[in-house]
Amino acid sequence: MIGGISSPNQNDVVFRCVVEVTSPHYWVVPISEDQRKKYEIIKKMREKGYKFREISDYLNNSSHRPQRTSCFTPEQVFGLYSKMNKRIKRLGVVTPPKILEIGFQTIPKNQEIVKSLKN
Repeated sequence: MIGGISSPNQNDVVFRCVVEVTSPHYWVVPISEDQRKKYEIIKKMREKGYKFREISDYLNNSSHRPQRTSCFTPEQVFGLYSKMNKRIKRLGVVTPPKILEIGFQTIPKNQEIVKSLKN
């Protein structure tokens, strides 16, 4: 029955809505625990007013090591700090879902609804 009128072929009526959901969380590679710890140290030291040279010296005298070189430089510390800040900002962006299609669709009673909606 559609709108109070009996349908002769007895179709089902389904509500169809196609929604696009985007998020940076779907494609951002997770960081390692070691990278997170280094960033936290750098962030706390920057908040206390330390310069990047002082932070690189501290990291070189600790058990932390850079990924590709033998010691930290002020430039590496700055790069790690700024890239992590950009990452955090990017991951904080919330994009509202976008409705691409909305409406009703008739499906013959014998047909599976899931297969029909894929068309």
